[in-house]
Amino acid sequence: MVDLIAAIITAMSTPAVTALVSNRVWVGPDLPQGYTPDTGPAILCVIRGGGFDYTRTILSPSLYVQLYGTDEGVCIDLWRTCCDAWMDRGNGVTRLRPDSSAMPRLLRTQTTLWLFALSGWTAHIKNY
Repeated sequence: MVDLIAAIITAMSTPAVTALVSNRVWVGPDLPQGYTPDTGPAILCVIRGGGFDYTRTILSPSLYVQLYGTDEGVCIDLWRTCCDAWMDRGNGVTRLRPDSSAMPRLLRTQTTLWLFALSGWTAHIKNY
């Protein structure tokens, strides 16, 4: 069985994206301890759903992608870069598709008030 988290991080870590975020691409419910937007832009991917059958040959988890930056411009520029790098492209194992072509929603975290752009994606991951 494929390592779902590793497949998502690998697919998201394209050269154009890592030029902006370095190694700050994480999968999980929370940002790592110690991260702040002043460190640089970052991506947090939250797996929000998918099929129940993890023996299928193609897994299709749906994702909330949170794009962090110091201001709205950084968040939106990161979203545009991700769209250009990920949309309907794959690496042979994983392909990412946006849930809609609409602009992301700009939000703030409840506790720190950090700004992030939220967009929905679906991953299609070979499980063989």
